[in-house]
Amino acid sequence: MKPLLLSLTLAASAFGATSEVILKNDQVEIVKVLAEPAHKTRDHEHKINRVMIYLDAGGQVTTYADGNVIRQPWKAGEALWSPAEGLHRVAYETTAPVGLVKVELQQNSPVGSPALGPLDPLKVDPAHYAVEFENEQVRVIRVKIPAGASAPMHAHVRSRAIVYLTPAKFEATTADGVTTQSSFERGDVVWADSALTHREVNRGGDFEGVVVELK
Repeated sequence: MKPLLLSLTLAASAFGATSEVILKNDQVEIVKVLAEPAHKTRDHEHKINRVMIYLDAGGQVTTYADGNVIRQPWKAGEALWSPAEGLHRVAYETTAPVGLVKVELQQNSPVGSPALGPLDPLKVDPAHYAVEFENEQVRVIRVKIPAGASAPMHAHVRSRAIVYLTPAKFEATTADGVTTQSSFERGDVVWADSALTHREVNRGGDFEGVVVELK
């Protein structure tokens, strides 16, 4: 299956935020949120683990049912692990609207992805690919490819969500010699659930993105 560029059309909310489920399958539910300054949520809980990718800088105060309060700032482009948790509410500490992407895992255990091979991008291109964090369910990778730079032939073998933190324009050539052009906007999300071997050339400006691989 070809990578799927997910729609970022948002649905209105009465609580100072817009959110939309932009993909749901048996592996993940991906949600794009745009929250207004000082947005507050209702009491809610999360029954599954997830990865949060923050498009803009901000922070939040989480108040739990037992009275415990945690303040958490985040940086623009930061990716954080958010484990399942009980009843709580969130108050955003922001002075401008903030966008974020939630990659919610559909089970709290690995999905059984293939083993990484010799063309793992972390092995063949450590100059551009680095592990942000890793646990038993996900490997989260930060990708930075400067304008005009090339990534050598590498293979993506796991199901994955790619979140574009900057606009992107790439020329990619697969192992069988097929070359394609692609472009993306900041905040775009791509889902891919099939293996892909290719090399890439950045035909746009400096690129940064976050890849959430499922184990």
